[in-house]
This record gives sequence, structure tokens and C-alpha cells, in this order.
Amino acid sequence: MQFKCLQCGADNELEVQTSFFNCPFCKSTHLLDYEGITQAFLFQRQIKAEELKSYLGKNLKYFGFENDFSIIKSEEKLIPFWKKKNSRILFPANSNFSDQIPYPASCEIFFPQELEDHCLEIETRPAEKNLQLYFYPFFFVEVEYNGKRFQVFIEAVNGKIWVDQHPAAKNKILSRMLFFCLGIFFSFVFVNSLPLEQMISLIINTLLVFYFFLFFDPWTFFKKER
Repeated sequence: MQFKCLQCGADNELEVQTSFFNCPFCKSTHLLDYEGITQAFLFQRQIKAEELKSYLGKNLKYFGFENDFSIIKSEEKLIPFWKKKNSRILFPANSNFSDQIPYPASCEIFFPQELEDHCLEIETRPAEKNLQLYFYPFFFVEVEYNGKRFQVFIEAVNGKIWVDQHPAAKNKILSRMLFFCLGIFFSFVFVNSLPLEQMISLIINTLLVFYFFLFFDPWTFFKKER
């Protein structure tokens, strides 16, 4: 099979059918499929696999992980996105990801062919021509904390973290009950010794406090999205 490199224009001969092919002249990577030939790129990681433990140690505390945790397993996945030329938007190529994302402020490199096993399947393809394929690195990590396991997702380009649930969530009911009881206590303490106008104001403010802590999780204020 012959094809012309989209990067340098050199003619190449393929003896074995393969999904990805590196041009021997310019080292660029191409995806070969039934739709034709597409250049493939990889966004450079800012977080490496060997740095996961220290990176999570610095950042999981914002999600309520106060004590030591252990990493049960971690796996890097490369999520495929399509990019139209002269566009700064990436379109998902795998059905598990439906959102478009902006082109990140990160250096790109030609896709290393040896990482093909880490790629999620390319399931969708826009009808437009002149597309480029970009792989976005993510780490899927399972951690154990206080005898319970949590799923953590790390975007390896910008370092953003998602956690399937927060450890602090188990304190939600107790915290709400505490604030509710405190509100009732202070109401009974002060309500009988206040003038009528202040009594009405106190009752209204107390009801507002009750409403807030009954329907919102106060632990949210101590969490940060990283």
C-alpha cells in the first residue's frame, strides 16, 4: 500500500496493514482506516505516571481526603478527539465522551505508535474533510481511603481532578442536624427576651438558616475543584 505523508509529502510504502504509521522521513504519525489517512497527535502530559502519588497527595485534601490514602491501581487512557483545521475546538471520537472541549494550551507531539494499546476506540468521525486526530491523556485511578474505595480521574495535560464521591459527604446529614439543632437552641434562648420586631427578625433569619443547611451541603464550601 502506498500513501503520501500529510506532513512532508514523501511517498511511503506499507507492506503490513496497520492502524498507525510513522513516516520514516519526518517522523509524523498517521492513522490509516477505511476513511483514508489522518494525521495523529498527542498532547504532552504535565503529569507523569510516577508522579501520581505525590500529585494526588497535594490535591486530594481539597476533596476531603485528610489522611493517608493508597493507590490500588492506575491506568492511563488516551481519549481520541477530532479537530478541524483552523479550529480551536476538539470533537469527541469516542461515544463515552459527548462534550466538545477547547484546544488546550499545551505542546503537541506526533503520536507515539507504541501507545496504541492505551487508546480508546475511535467510534465516531465528522463528515468534514481535512480532519486531524488528537489524543488527550487521562489517568484513571482507584484509591483506598478509610477502608473505602474511590474513583479518581486526572486530566494529565492541565492536572484537573474529578472524584466520583467526596469522603466528607458521609458527614452531610450530621452537619445539617448540628446546624438545625443550634438554630433551634438559640431561638429558644433569645426569643422570649426580645422585643416583638427583633423576635420576628430572628425567626425569619432562623428559618432562612434552616432552609439553607437542610437543602445545601455546608461541606461544599471546604471543597475545591482542582
